[in-house]
Amino acid sequence: MGWKGESRRHSLSRKGIKTAQSKGCVKKSKGLGKVTSPNQKATITDNSILINGEIKYNELADHDLKRTFISKEEYHHPDGFDYVIGIEIIDSYYATGDEDLKDKYWVVLNLIPKMTGENRADLIKDMPPNPDETSIYNEAMDYGYSIKLRDELAHKDELDDHIKELALEGNLVPSLSGFYLDKAQNRMGDTGWDRLDEWGVVGAN
Repeated sequence: MGWKGESRRHSLSRKGIKTAQSKGCVKKSKGLGKVTSPNQKATITDNSILINGEIKYNELADHDLKRTFISKEEYHHPDGFDYVIGIEIIDSYYATGDEDLKDKYWVVLNLIPKMTGENRADLIKDMPPNPDETSIYNEAMDYGYSIKLRDELAHKDELDDHIKELALEGNLVPSLSGFYLDKAQNRMGDTGWDRLDEWGVVGAN
């Protein structure tokens, strides 16, 4: 995997990830465990992730700090909002400066809701004119408007296996989204639903 160029720092603290200004013990989020189908196989290419030979995630960014994939398909939740699934591969040493994290990466699975109202306006104000929806989703994830479903800390030698595992789990999220959104996002017990409500996403509980 190549890490191309330098980009602005992202809102890692919003995702529960320790930054150089706030170092600490990195803990692996258990999520749901290994939620995958034995009949599915993931493959990583230069700019996409395929499941059973079909492109499911497209690469949106690849730079020093992180590599980002977003699901090709946009999903609609019964409670009235649209979303995509995002995967971030973050260079933990580059993000924190912690020597213990050299050659290690956070692999994060996110649910990214379609932002509305003022939050959406804030996202696109600094983007090029008429941005496509996928780019807006990517911007939303960069700014912390995403719900972390699972994250793992992986050594570079095992990185591809972790990416594939989370890609397969992400492919099943639409059928389990209610379960994921019910889970706590922080130590205060705020759930994914609380985050959606905070962001003013249409149809959030």
